[in-house]
Formats: sequence, C-alpha cells, structure tokens
Amino acid sequence: MLLHVDAVKPGAELVLPNYATLDEGLDFIFSKRRWLKDRLGETLPPVPFADGAAVPMMGEQLRIRRVDMLFPDIWRERRALIVAYPAAELADQVRNWFMAAAGSEIRSRAREKAAELGRGIRRIAIRDPQTMWGSCSHKSNLSFSWRLILTPEPVLDYVVAHEVAHLVELNHTHRFWDVVDTLCDEVESSRAWLREHGAALHRYGAEARSL
Repeated sequence: MLLHVDAVKPGAELVLPNYATLDEGLDFIFSKRRWLKDRLGETLPPVPFADGAAVPMMGEQLRIRRVDMLFPDIWRERRALIVAYPAAELADQVRNWFMAAAGSEIRSRAREKAAELGRGIRRIAIRDPQTMWGSCSHKSNLSFSWRLILTPEPVLDYVVAHEVAHLVELNHTHRFWDVVDTLCDEVESSRAWLREHGAALHRYGAEARSL
C-alpha cells in the first residue's frame, strides 16, 4: 500500500494492490493519520505565470512584468521577465520562454559533456514530465524536464551530467557514478536538493486552486 501526497495538488492518493480491500486501505490511512496531517500542511500553493509572480531561474528570482507595447515580445531585463503580450496569452508565452531557455542551457552543457567522453548525442528533447528530470535511451537520445532551469545551477548541471554519463554506462553501477563525478561537482548536494525541493517545482505555472 502506498500513500502519496503531492507537493502541489491538494489531497492525498492511496494506491492499493489488487489483493487489498478498501477497508484495509482506510485502516492504513488511519494508521498514518499523523504523518498525513503533517504532509498536507506542507503542501505549497501553486504559482501561476501571471503579472507580478516570482519564478526562480538558476539561483535567481525573476519577477514577471506584463507591459503594453505595439509589438508582442518577451525578454529578460536583469531580474525581471518582461512580457509584452495580452494577459490571456501571458502564461503560455512565459512557459514557452522558460522552455526555450532550458533547451539552450541544457543542450549546450550536454553536448560539451558528451564531447568530454568522446560520445555523440543523437537528439535532445525538452519536455515537462511529472516523475523524472531526465532520461537517456539506448539510441543516445536524451530527454530533460524544462523545469531544471528553475533549479540552482549546480543542480541543473548534475542532471545533465547524470544523463550524459548514461551514454557510457546505461546503468547505475559504481562505474556509472565514477563517470558522473568526472563531469560535474556537487553530486550529492544536488541529489539532496532534488529530493527535498524537486516536487515543488511543479507548482510554477500551475493554475490557482478553486475553493
């Protein structure tokens, strides 16, 4: 039996194996009531992409500012993200901007690290998965979450190094971790950061909850 509390979505999810009854599941929830109360209290509110919202980007906070201009545009100005689009289009444009920024940063780092290993990358995709930060296929295709651009720089660098290392070792043996160590610093602290804060990154761009 599994009891899961999302860092963003309200409520909790109970997962039962096929042989378990609903009554057994309810008993399990009751036995975990103190833990459940504490975790539900830690649930963070969503941060929609809207005028005035603060969004992290590689260790800095960017404040979204919508402005009216003759021509649509979006650009970074110091610690502000200036969005010259109608309010109805703001969220999509901000998401697209972050995805493009993530793609540029991640692709550059991945190709540089792959070159260090003497390996090639067939394709790099930037997506928005819910349960993983990156992946590497046996065909040397890499995939990353755009939300890595919301993490501190060492964390993004670690995830890129992790997936590039799979070009050499498609496993998680000690040989794999030796390769990761040659490609980046702060491996353990970055893994710890993702365990503690990673789930909360999905609140950025989420819609406000209705009561």
